[in-house]
Amino acid sequence: MTKEITGAELKFAEYMNYVAGAGTVTGLLSYFESKGITAPSPAEFLGKYRVRKKFFLDHHFDEMVAVIAGAKEFLAKSKQVGRRLAVGTSTNKFFALMILDKVGLLPYFDTVVTADDVEHRKPSPEIYEKALLQLKGTKPEALIFDNTHNGVKSAENAGIDYLVVHSAGENDDVVAKSRNSVQSYVELLSLLS
Repeated sequence: MTKEITGAELKFAEYMNYVAGAGTVTGLLSYFESKGITAPSPAEFLGKYRVRKKFFLDHHFDEMVAVIAGAKEFLAKSKQVGRRLAVGTSTNKFFALMILDKVGLLPYFDTVVTADDVEHRKPSPEIYEKALLQLKGTKPEALIFDNTHNGVKSAENAGIDYLVVHSAGENDDVVAKSRNSVQSYVELLSLLS
């Protein structure tokens, strides 16, 4: 998708380091700058990127989006035992809600905080702090689940405990560097009571 916009192909490992959790435009423009690639203006790039992303999600959704093993069961059990749940994502609201709805996860969340709702994206703590405020929760009772470098940094910057959930082949390096990680949500099901 990036090759069609800038002429440069973005490798998956570079995507995970620059973009995942930081927001597409911010991350990609940072990546292009680091490689000396001249990209369109942020507004022009965002327009082109959203058109391409919508096309891919409309026509290749199952190839692009996968729910981590055990996530749906974990969310269902969390709601069953009375947990309040939020999504904090650097994705814009349109795509975040579309993806959560298409994979059947949207009903589990009490609130969804997106890049459109904050001034600063991850690794700023703002997304998680706003989600916690909307849930009327406190940092000591909160636990963040993330799978990206920027998400972990955001949790650390917020001073909120977190777990890195392994996405095989996608975030092995994040899991390896993390002090708190699990292989899947399946591991956590027995802990909910």
